[in-house]
Amino acid sequence: MSNDRFTFGTYHICPCCGKEKFITNPGDWAYRRNVQGKYHSSMKLFCSWSCLRKYEADHTPKKTRAYERMD
Repeated sequence: MSNDRFTFGTYHICPCCGKEKFITNPGDWAYRRNVQGKYHSSMKLFCSWSCLRKYEADHTPKKTRAYERMD
């Protein structure tokens, strides 16, 4: 039996440019980032490498203070 008749997946909208992209398996998608929220985390899927880099430049993670070494 051929799998050509059925295509499973969903449409995702790029958070950077707003393009709609059909993605069959989000876990295998290369252009994604896990974003940690206050109460939960979510996965953002991007349409291209340039959109991913633009999003990373605009949303830099918060810097945490490193523990000072005690000698």
